[in-house]
This record gives sequence, structure tokens and C-alpha cells, in this order.
Amino acid sequence: MNLPSWRELIGLLGQVLSQPLISVRSYELTLADLLTVALVLIGARLLVRGVRRLIYRRLAAGVEQPAGKVYALAQFAKYTINTLAILLALRSIGIDITLLIAGSTALFVGVGLGLQQTFNDFASGVILLFEGNLQVDDVIQIDGFVGRVTKVGLRTSRLLTREGFLITLPNSKLVVNNVITLSHQQSPARFSIQVRLAYGSDLKRAENLLLELATAHPEVQAQPAPFVWLQDFGPAGLVLGLFIWSNDSFGVERTLSDLRFAAEAALRAEGFHIPYATHELLLRKK
Repeated sequence: MNLPSWRELIGLLGQVLSQPLISVRSYELTLADLLTVALVLIGARLLVRGVRRLIYRRLAAGVEQPAGKVYALAQFAKYTINTLAILLALRSIGIDITLLIAGSTALFVGVGLGLQQTFNDFASGVILLFEGNLQVDDVIQIDGFVGRVTKVGLRTSRLLTREGFLITLPNSKLVVNNVITLSHQQSPARFSIQVRLAYGSDLKRAENLLLELATAHPEVQAQPAPFVWLQDFGPAGLVLGLFIWSNDSFGVERTLSDLRFAAEAALRAEGFHIPYATHELLLRKK
């Protein structure tokens, strides 16, 4: 039995690949076309991995760049490469994108009317990735809750709250709504606690005591230095505000709680009276 030569095998393989799987009028889809699409998509995936590795290794290590900007650049490169790969794959199987878009204008208009919010989210995602105003690891406050940004996607972004919940937000909400960035560029943010003391207290001694407690805490920045203000003459006593700066915007509630515990214990040990609101109740007898 004579085995076929390698030239005969190549010819046979060429015939198999050129056989049409789908034939509609003048259009034919062959196995070779499907292999071309698979190679294009696999090549795009490998290219995305290589570009992301290059960005993280070269750009992040060579220049002092915030992690959020590096991530945004990697995401933008990923979406660009994938989009070009899809267009190239469609082109390789003989689909003319321009004719497809022109022939489906009415369909796209109908779909666009039904998916306006989705398109708005995609456009907002492009804005976020391009401008870099919102970056991974930023701590933000929106709609009354505080969370750390864990992902900035093309349509949605993810936040990890202080309670440990993972929240997915549409990007349009992050662009249109007022968003407070508590840790922009990793700079320290200012926080405060309030202490109420009885009228007649030695405020200077109380101020020094609060400043000692603040400077002793490891999460309180030495510069800018903490300070104390007399905020109000309240109905139940004098209101002092202790203002601190901290880089840990995400876990600052623990720091503020530590300062409140320490202030309460230290003030009572030094003989300060911490008043509480009192109310008078008048009863009239008819």
C-alpha cells in the first residue's frame, strides 16, 4: 500500500479547506475562513496579553505612574485591539462592514432607541478610561456610601464598600453624578471628630490633650499637622473639633473611632466633664 506524498496531503488539505460550508447566492463560507477567524482572534488575545505585560512592566516600573492610570491604559489598549480584531475577522470572511452598517441603518436606529442607556454607559466608560479622572484603588463617595474602585470597565465599574459588599455601577452614573474622590492621587484627606465639654472647661489644656492623642496615632499624618477648633457654643456645652489628615481614606472610620475612645478616656482622667443634652418637662395641671 503506497502512502500519499506530502504534496498530495497538502493538496488534499487544500481541497478540504476550500469546500464551502455555507453557500448563499454569491457568498461562500469555507473551513479556511473559519480557521482564519480563529487565528485572528487567538492572535488578538496573545497581542493583548503582550501589550498588557509590556505596559505593566515597562511603563509602571520605569516611570512613577499611579496604578489607576496604568490600568486605564491597559484597558484602553485591550478594547482597541479586540475591536480591530473583530473588524479584521469579519473582513477576512468577506463581510463588508460598510455595506452591513448601511443596510442595517433602520435596525441600528431601533436598537439604539432601546439601548440608549447602554450606549450612554459605553460612552461614559470611554470618557473615564481616556481622562483618567476615576482610577483603580481610588476611594470615592457616591450616593451616601464610600467604596474603593476595583475595576473600571467599558460599561460598568465596581466598588468595594467598607462593609465588604461589591457594587456594580453603570459608568454614566459616575460621569453625571457628583462623585467625591477621597484619595485622589494618594494624597491625604482631612477628617474630624467632635468633642463636647462643659462651659468653664480649660480649653487650652483640652486642645493640647487632643493634639497629643492625634499625633500618637500611627494612621494620623504628621504633616499637615492636626489642629483643634472651637466649633460652636452649643446648648449642652462647648463643641471642639479635632481635625486630622490621613492617607487611609478607606479605613479611616477605625482611626476616628480610636480617637473617640482615647479622647473620652483621657478627658475623664484629666477631670473634664463631658455634658449631655438635658430637657425640661413642664406639666400643667388643669
